Amino acid sequence: MTPERAGALVVVEWSIDARGEGVWVERLDPLEGASFLRVSWYSTTAPVDEVDGQRVVYWSLGKGVVFVRPAERYRRAARAKAQLHALGGDRYRWEDFTEGDALMLVLILPDGRTARDAEPSPIAAKDFKGRIALYWSLRPRENGHVTVTWRAEKLTEAAAADAQRINLASAQERGPIGVNVEEQSPSVTAPRIPSDVASALAGIGLNVEYLPGLAGGVVISLLALEVLARSSLATPFLTSVDQPTLHAALLALSVVVALIAYVTGDVWDDIVFDPLYSTNGRWTTRARRPLRMFPPGLELERSRATARRVLEVGPEDSVYKRASRLTLPPRQKEEIDSKLALSKAVRTLILPALIAGLLCVIGGLWPGSVPWPRSELVALGLVFILVGILMFGPYISLRVQHMVTLYDAAVIAIRDR
Repeated sequence: MTPERAGALVVVEWSIDARGEGVWVERLDPLEGASFLRVSWYSTTAPVDEVDGQRVVYWSLGKGVVFVRPAERYRRAARAKAQLHALGGDRYRWEDFTEGDALMLVLILPDGRTARDAEPSPIAAKDFKGRIALYWSLRPRENGHVTVTWRAEKLTEAAAADAQRINLASAQERGPIGVNVEEQSPSVTAPRIPSDVASALAGIGLNVEYLPGLAGGVVISLLALEVLARSSLATPFLTSVDQPTLHAALLALSVVVALIAYVTGDVWDDIVFDPLYSTNGRWTTRARRPLRMFPPGLELERSRATARRVLEVGPEDSVYKRASRLTLPPRQKEEIDSKLALSKAVRTLILPALIAGLLCVIGGLWPGSVPWPRSELVALGLVFILVGILMFGPYISLRVQHMVTLYDAAVIAIRDR
């Protein structure tokens, strides 16, 4: 199974035995410049990777309930005593704080106990040495806090059977794609594109997941073209064109610009992403975030090196193409592809934003009358240019996440054969 990704990790062990009740906690918290943790929930022994000819043995936390690949820029706290919040009626609460993107909370319940009515529902449960272990992936609130509550109940069946029941109930509640309950309310469903529309778009080379990026590109381009059409630069050529026809033409031209940005998006890969993050790229040795907005490349390079070795890919061959051709579980494939689709959607916004900014600046500086204050028009253009530049951050970050997840999945798929 593919390792889970987490911004921080907390493992809580709750024990009740002849010596009394006790709670212990172990944790890995991010420092400045940290990327993410790779946590193996399903492994029963410590996985071993080989990076640059050296063996990398995963750390064991919670006496082996999870294994974590050693990560730079993380602070590992020693096992320490803690205390649960008793809410009455056999309900308990664990509250924590994280500076990471998402906290993975692992709870080991006492022998002979299970959890019911957990809020939010756990992602998964398992039999850990005859005890129930659960884990959550929690998005922090604005203040960085996360909270989990549950009701403790006597275990009336084997731990493995109870874990299976919890997994089934959690999967039914989250839905088939496993959306975290803190990320999407159960009462809200994402709009779905009709299958015939999706097929028609696929026939011309468009993925429905790229539509938000295309729509954003159309809006930005249309705004810039409307500004340009009202400037003295274009007015002499448009005096004979009636307004409905002009607006329709500008909308059509905006769609063309957005489609060009989509089709030519690979140019950004060639001139920006590949020189920085391809094999031996300039940022592939960075453990910290370059320019504070781009992902560190060291984790990607290590994942790529491991995948190249496990997949037995030659130095002149593409490990990415080899990994992409592997057959992966549908849910895992969907997760990997969604990161790529979102990266391309963001990438599609870059060119329209830069063009819009340039046109607004030209419209504001060109001699003659314009229907807006020149300083505001130039400022708007500079904002568009800044937005276009900042879009490189999420575009590259999502692309790196996609590749790391793909390489990890490929390695696990080959080893599990």
